[in-house]
Amino acid sequence: MPHNYPLNPEESLINVRLLSKDAKKEAKTRIKALEKRDNDKLKTDEAKNEFESLIYEFRAWLNEDENHVYETADIIEELIKEVNNNEEWLDDASNDVGYKEFQTKSYGLAGSMNKLKIRKSEHIFRTEQMSNIFENLNLMKTNLP
Repeated sequence: MPHNYPLNPEESLINVRLLSKDAKKEAKTRIKALEKRDNDKLKTDEAKNEFESLIYEFRAWLNEDENHVYETADIIEELIKEVNNNEEWLDDASNDVGYKEFQTKSYGLAGSMNKLKIRKSEHIFRTEQMSNIFENLNLMKTNLP
């Protein structure tokens, strides 16, 4: 059976400066501010990386010849310019740019990209559906007396 013994340590403070209540409050406020700054920096870095990835993904999508049927050549050219302008902005963006601005720019660029991707997926879906319909019609023709 374990034994329990009371332990009453004595604390000896040698040349230690204790903080007053106001100093403790100020230190806590400063710690919270530093934690917020670190959190904002992390969010900004993540948003910046996501925006940069989106730029590369959209540029690659626009440069694929098979995707040129989903928009006119003029609009694709405008979108490529938009992507290039966003990349230039990203390169010139200072450390003062926050994560909300990166997110706002990402939403705009993602909206343009998603519109084209939806057109492509709908086109593929319709092509498959039409193919199925024609197969069924051909089967029906062959089964007719």
